[in-house]
Amino acid sequence: MKRLILILLTSILIFSGCATTKSVSVDNTKGKLNINDVDTLKIITLPSPPKEKTITKKEDIKKVINLIISIKKEPIKQKEDIKGWSIWIKTDGKEKHSICFFGEKVEIDNLWYKINNNDIDKIKNLYHELDYKEENYQPAY
Repeated sequence: MKRLILILLTSILIFSGCATTKSVSVDNTKGKLNINDVDTLKIITLPSPPKEKTITKKEDIKKVINLIISIKKEPIKQKEDIKGWSIWIKTDGKEKHSICFFGEKVEIDNLWYKINNNDIDKIKNLYHELDYKEENYQPAY
């Protein structure tokens, strides 16, 4: 029972983390993230329990960001909150970004786009290919 409560609380915190991202100055309409301004990025995956990898090597950061940029994105207006993301990517450095994948939608710094559902599989495959220690995700309280 305690484990179930812990999983539920962790999931709620994770979902609220995606919903409260801070918008930053970035040209999202063209899907451009400045690779040189990203020192590290975290890729967090669901289903429960959430797992994460912290990516620190520039060439691997470049692979992830280039994959995100290569995804064809169609801007949409998102009015309701969506629950149930499957991948959350957070960048850290001079620029901080939050990128949440929700099936056929992606949220980049509070801007919404429609994507091909197969693109999420590309992100998942890259996550598994990256040679970093996979850890349990510990949300910041």
